[in-house]
Amino acid sequence: MKWFAAAAILFGLAGCTTEGLVSAAYPDREVYRFKNSDQTEVFSYSCAPGETQEATKTRAATAHRYMDDQLNKMATKFADQIMANVEAGTNADIPALTRKLEASAERAAEQTEARYQCLFVDGREI
Repeated sequence: MKWFAAAAILFGLAGCTTEGLVSAAYPDREVYRFKNSDQTEVFSYSCAPGETQEATKTRAATAHRYMDDQLNKMATKFADQIMANVEAGTNADIPALTRKLEASAERAAEQTEARYQCLFVDGREI
């Protein structure tokens, strides 16, 4: 889904630079990567260690499912809002909608960290 890729770009995440900064800030964390539900991107998460490496990996996978679901919902809502404006013949305020999308994505990343101790770091096209 192209909207999904757009959502990842809108986060303003800068790939390796971001991963490097996160690794420096959280040296005890492990980075896990998962494909998104559309199999078009790979998402990276920096996760606090659990009791075992397997427990941490399982928690990372749960965090990924949550974040992927949230991003899909946001992208669908964003696309629906634009289409509704187009169908109504009104100008879609793309910058305002983009700001809302960015704020929603930031909240989802914060919720993912709070719930699963896994920080969403990066989304890259495959």
